[in-house]
Amino acid sequence: MVLCLVCGGVEELQLVKVVEALTARALWPGKPPSTKEELLQRYVEDFTGRVHHIHLDPAATPGIHACRNVPLSIMDPLKKTLKDLQERKVITPVSEPTEWVNSLVMTKKKNGALRVCLDPCNLNQAASITPFLLPNVFAAD
Repeated sequence: MVLCLVCGGVEELQLVKVVEALTARALWPGKPPSTKEELLQRYVEDFTGRVHHIHLDPAATPGIHACRNVPLSIMDPLKKTLKDLQERKVITPVSEPTEWVNSLVMTKKKNGALRVCLDPCNLNQAASITPFLLPNVFAAD
């Protein structure tokens, strides 16, 4: 018997299970946490005793990236998103000079909300690579 693995043979052999979509419910039982404190409280056992520090190369030169242009069409949603992130204590305003400044990258999500990220390219280049193994479900305790 020859099965075409591309044509569904792997499903017939029960080697793979096709999952059409992964929803937030599968990842977050109930409502997703909305603040850092709520996340830490809900998953305290996952965060207890696990601290990771980013070590920078002492010879690295700090970088300051200029602000990227923000289209007027997303200026108001950006202000609302940044205010929300600040209220949830995800970000903190900095009012004094700092050595490392990264530019923002913004894009609209499918649901219309705004996704805001940093572009830390020079910081990534200055970071020393340290071995840090992520927890694994198969790892022995």
